[in-house]
Amino acid sequence: MTDYSKFDAALLAEITRAPRQKLGALMYHQPLARLAYDLNLRDYLGYRVPTSRIFDRRLQALRRAGKIRCSRGAWEVVSD
Repeated sequence: MTDYSKFDAALLAEITRAPRQKLGALMYHQPLARLAYDLNLRDYLGYRVPTSRIFDRRLQALRRAGKIRCSRGAWEVVSD
């Protein structure tokens, strides 16, 4: 299993720092893009998984965990 904790923490920090960001804005944030690239994920054929898919998968995982939500097409941290 891949450890996503560092990437998830950085993703949450960026959404907290600048709320209401869309997926495209998050993907072009260089520190996050570098973390996603460094995960070096491969699909079942051995090809590198595009960073856009990594962002999408992790955003959805955080959404399912109840940490973030999508409101009007932008991501924001859920306050307790």
